Amino acid sequence: MTLPIHIDALVEASAIDRYRIEFMPQWDKELALHASCAFANDLEGTGGGYLVVGIEGAPSKGNYRIVGIDPSGSDEIRAELLDTCALIEPKCTAQCETVYYQNVPLLVAWIPAGYDTPYHAPASLMARHSAPAVFVRHASETTIAATGEVADLEELNGSIPFDGRANQNATLFDMRLRRMQEFLNMTREPYMQTASDVSIEQAARALHVCVGPSDAPRPTNAGLLMFSDDPERFVPFARIEVHIVHDAIGRDVTERVFAGSIDRQLAEALLFIQGSVCAQKTISVPGGTEETAVWNYPFAALREALGNAVCHKSYALQQPITVRVERDRLSIMSYPGPGEWIDDADFQEGILEPLHCRNRHLRDLLRRIQAVGERGTGIPTIMDALERNGSQPPLFETDAQRSYFSITFFMHDAFLDRPHLPHAGRRQPRRRSRDQLRAAVFDVLACGPASQREIAGCLGYRSLSKALREVVAELECEGAVEYTGKVGGAHTKLRLAE
Repeated sequence: MTLPIHIDALVEASAIDRYRIEFMPQWDKELALHASCAFANDLEGTGGGYLVVGIEGAPSKGNYRIVGIDPSGSDEIRAELLDTCALIEPKCTAQCETVYYQNVPLLVAWIPAGYDTPYHAPASLMARHSAPAVFVRHASETTIAATGEVADLEELNGSIPFDGRANQNATLFDMRLRRMQEFLNMTREPYMQTASDVSIEQAARALHVCVGPSDAPRPTNAGLLMFSDDPERFVPFARIEVHIVHDAIGRDVTERVFAGSIDRQLAEALLFIQGSVCAQKTISVPGGTEETAVWNYPFAALREALGNAVCHKSYALQQPITVRVERDRLSIMSYPGPGEWIDDADFQEGILEPLHCRNRHLRDLLRRIQAVGERGTGIPTIMDALERNGSQPPLFETDAQRSYFSITFFMHDAFLDRPHLPHAGRRQPRRRSRDQLRAAVFDVLACGPASQREIAGCLGYRSLSKALREVVAELECEGAVEYTGKVGGAHTKLRLAE
């Protein structure tokens, strides 16, 4: 059986989280037993893990030594590994392969995440009657699970994530062989040269997006999301929508829908946002003569947030991911909200470390092509990007039922004194009644002070109309609005009266 990842990407942890790998300079049966048990339990929902025999240290940290194995003894290690996995209850499986890294032979074993958790193994192979223990992974260490962690694993027992389930409404031929071939060529040795070299079932099983016996194989939902031309045929509303609001009321909206495979959706949506929403300007540094460049929304933060939404939304719920761009903010919403294990106080502080990943199979595929970042780095990356740009912290929102999750980014202050960004190049006036015009002025000023010409621009008018002048004058006479300076001054703006 072929390993699902290229040996270079595995050893260097360039396409996989570091803590999913256990390096051993030589075969250590007890270490392999406990690590395999922990990988099968997969407490953090990352998709299992790997044993690498023949390397001392961790290459991703720069402190390692390639020891290698004796190729003539690889079959013996392989047999011992299978015997080791037999000590784990319930049954745990492993896939082994002898590979070469920098021309040195290594033995690599992949232990997939199991569904019959908790798995347990003898605490010691030295003791004659060692009591079984449940092992889990904490960072790069294997430890005995705490009582609460065992309870979490018991709760997960038999619950196959939606993205790992077989889709009975699809066949393997609803996935594209060429797309799977391209993926494999990106992530491991290009052993498939043409579509005729391998069957679609072999490719699907190599990517672990196929379940069931050979006489009735079915694609998983993760496989359809990644490798079908139209995932929405099988997973409704598996798409990203971007809404750009062109007026203060929210009636004039441009909508772009990104469909197709999830990785392409994510890439194309980010490309659109980067080109149509993100803007840069140079400002003077307070207290000096230096200048610095800032963004209205730092792209690195938006990329992380949208990637997180793709990985953590529930595809079983028929709701798209939505990105909404308004006058001074950008929000990303997905369904459902954060898990119950995140308390309200931590949520408000942005401490959103997920205990379980809703889509561990899909996330693993996206991570292997580096479409998303390493697990647990999303929120820190977002906060760092905002701080470096001098932007406000984001706003995290959900409801009491945790039915949705929204993250809102606020436009950098340096951009708030210019006309509404999404209006650029698109001003379509709309007939409004007197009452509608009054309401529209209130909506514009609710976002902050604005000149009469800026109000007109936000409402889609090319110039200041007579009706708008009269409405502004009425509101001023009523005491509903007021000027920030001398009436008629070059920098005078209107604001809502206090």
